[in-house]
Parts: sequence; C-alpha cells; structure tokens
Amino acid sequence: MSNSEFNFLSVLNPYGFISSGFFASPTFADIVGDGGLDAFAGSGNGKTRYYQNSGNAIAPSFTFWANDFVNLNFSNQQNRQNADLDTLINSENLISNRYGDSLLGKAESKVLISGLDEDTLDGNLGDDVINGSAGNYSAGYKLLLSALFCAFLSLIPATSFAGDRTYVSRNGSDANACTVETLPCRNLQRAINQAGADGEVFCLDSGFFGGFTITASVTIMCEQHIGQLGATLNVINLPANGVVILNGIDIDERNFGGNTLSFIGAGTLIIHNSSFRNGTNGVRFAPNGSAKLVITNSGFQDSTNAGVLIEPQTTGTFEVDLDGVKATNNLVGVSVFAGGGETVNLEIRNSLLQQNANYGFRSGSGSPTGAIQTHIDNSSVSNNGRGILSVGASSFVRVNRSVLTRNNIGFSTASGGSILSYGNNAVDSVTTTGGLTGTVGLQ
Repeated sequence: MSNSEFNFLSVLNPYGFISSGFFASPTFADIVGDGGLDAFAGSGNGKTRYYQNSGNAIAPSFTFWANDFVNLNFSNQQNRQNADLDTLINSENLISNRYGDSLLGKAESKVLISGLDEDTLDGNLGDDVINGSAGNYSAGYKLLLSALFCAFLSLIPATSFAGDRTYVSRNGSDANACTVETLPCRNLQRAINQAGADGEVFCLDSGFFGGFTITASVTIMCEQHIGQLGATLNVINLPANGVVILNGIDIDERNFGGNTLSFIGAGTLIIHNSSFRNGTNGVRFAPNGSAKLVITNSGFQDSTNAGVLIEPQTTGTFEVDLDGVKATNNLVGVSVFAGGGETVNLEIRNSLLQQNANYGFRSGSGSPTGAIQTHIDNSSVSNNGRGILSVGASSFVRVNRSVLTRNNIGFSTASGGSILSYGNNAVDSVTTTGGLTGTVGLQ
C-alpha cells in the first residue's frame, strides 16, 4: 500500500451522517451513477440506512433517506471502511462503533500509494482499500458484492421500521418524545414504549429509571452508565421471533418478594454487563414457547432462591448459554429444572458459583421424556453447601477444567442423576467428593 507514515485526526461527523444503531457497519457504492460514493450503514438490529451523496467528488455531503430497508443485516461487529471521499490522495477511515456512531479519521498528510486500486470503486487512485474487521486488505471481489447488493435493493419495496431510537436520563421528562438526546425520557418504560418494536433505548447517564414490562423486541443500552431499575415486577413476554438485549442494567428487588427479572413467552433474551440482587430469583427464565437465554459478564447476588433459575413451562428444546456469570450468596447459584418432557442444553463457561447456601449448581429432571444436558467448563464452584447436584435419570452434567473447593460436598447425585468428569478438574472439598458417576475421555 504505502511506505509513508501518517497520523489520523478525529473529525466528528463531517459528512452529515446520523446514528445507524447498534453495531453499525457502513459501506460505499455509487448508487445513482453520478460519480460520488453513496453510503449504506447496517446495524446489529437489522436496520439498513441509505445516505445519498448530495455533494460531489470534491465536496461530498451525505443526506439520509428516511426509508430503511427491511431484512438487510450486515456485520454486527465494529467495522471500518476506507475510501478516498474527496478524491485527494489521502487515506481516510470511516469508523462505526458498537453504539452506532460514525466518525471520520482523516489523514493529516497525503499518502503515496503504489500499485493498482484494489477495489476500483470509481477508478481513482485514492479509492484503494476497504478494510474489514479482520484487519486484512480485501480484494476486488468487494466491488462485485457491492453491485449484487445494489441489484438486490432494487427488488425490495420501500418501507420503514416501526422501531426508533429513544433516550432516557435522570434529568429527562416523560412528557418528551424521547427520540433526540436533548429531550430524553425520565423513565425506562416510557422510553421503551416510544421506541416501539425493534427499537433501541440508550441511557445518557446513570440513574434510577423505574421498572418495565417488555412485549416486543428492543435493545436497551446502558453499558457506559448504570441503569438502575425499580423493585416492581420486571417482566419480558415476547412472541416467538422477539429479541431483547439488556446491556448495563442493574436491578435491586430490595427483598420485596418477587423475581428481579422474569422471562416468559418465547424468543431470545441476551443480558450483558448487568447485575441482579435481592429477589426471589435473579433471573427466572420460564418460557412457554421456543426460547433462548444468553448471559455474559453479569452478576447475581443475594437471591432467596436462585441467582439464575431455568425452568421452561412447555415441551421443546431450550438453549441457555452462561459465560462470565458470577452467582454469589444465593440459596442456589444456578438452578435448572425440566419436569414435563422439555430438553435444556446448558453451557456454563468462565463462571464463578460461590458462597451459595445450598448448591453452587443444581440440575433436576422429573421426566424421562426430556433431558438436561449441562456442560460446565473453566469455572469455579467454591464454598457452597454442595458444589454440584444432579437429580433424575435425565439429568446429565459434564465438568471440564473446573475447580471445586471448600464445598461441604463437591459432587452429589440422586434418583439416577449423572455427573461426568473429563478427569482434568481440581476437587478439594471439605468432606467427600461423592456422587461422581463416571468420566469422559479426552480426545
């Protein structure tokens, strides 16, 4: 590419872009055939926004077209696109971050570029590289993909998403429409209602934002702040294709006797960087239809029953993935129960189940027609009444690369339950390790 060195200056939104949503990912192509590069920006929630270059090759200026395109979902990761937008032999980076904001990194000095254009977007020397998230320079096939994408767009009728982006702040007002940062909502429920199905809610600061009931897909982003919710019933009741993402949520039930968060209905719940305290259960996952639960980097403390309770209410197969979960000082750290023919596939990785009064992990199957398949990997189950309990002939627990220490009993089984070890765990319990029913050979 170049043998010269250059530095980038951050120039905030010089071309008139607006936010495209969660995990935005832009790309460029000359859609209208005027020689200027128009822009598309996709996001993790499936929205695709089109910005027409209403300027020219010397002075580009992008205008957002109000209609979004349905069912076009590009990368859900941070993405960087390089293009020479002003036809100077400069290197520029349009960077979309995970919050949907677009920034331009503009080189301070010209760059000597050798060789032919790799993408040949308009034949100019500067249109040299589109750089994907893997960090490798892409080749000319991206031009073909861009052309195919544009052809595909022509087949899609113009439509708009029902969802919107709204904002919530401790200084906001529920009298606001909440769709601009300067006029946010005060309470989360109002922001959710204003966002609508497939909407996004962003916390502008840390604060107490009340409780919620969610009945449609929504993304709630409080990652850089603390979105504290009330001790009212926080319920998620979704249709089969619904998806709720909670990021940076903190809920304290304050021992009022309810679940800190309840998931009923169907669909998918994704929780990241959140905490749940002082409820009957931290999260009760009790779907009555096909559903999936994903929890990463989140804490569950001081529940009178379980930090995470998994108990589907209907037959079917349910996927649960817990990664980086810390469940401490509950009655049970993580509890899963299948009593009516349902099948639960549970992964617990990189987690800490500690100081729970009865069990670090409990699996109970009451039906021979269903099954609970649990894999515990690279986790610590320590200082609990009992480390791991498996009950019922359809309860299978496999333990790999994990530590069980300072539990009164490390492993225990009942009614035909199984606990299998890969033979690479560290077990140091106060009394006996009893209950281990077999081993799994390493390949």
